[in-house]
Amino acid sequence: MNQNDFALKMNTTQQRVSEWECDKVEPSLYNIIKIINVLGTSFEELTEGIVEKTE
Repeated sequence: MNQNDFALKMNTTQQRVSEWECDKVEPSLYNIIKIINVLGTSFEELTEGIVEKTE
């Protein structure tokens, strides 16, 4: 799925999806829940391997 298709399913813009991917902005909790639903995954799978930026 490309950014534009994902953005359509998320009801947002391709630019916003790109900003999430490039760590320019973080998605809201509401959007994280939508991401989980659109991708058919779990929170654990979505966040696997993410380390806090302050470490």
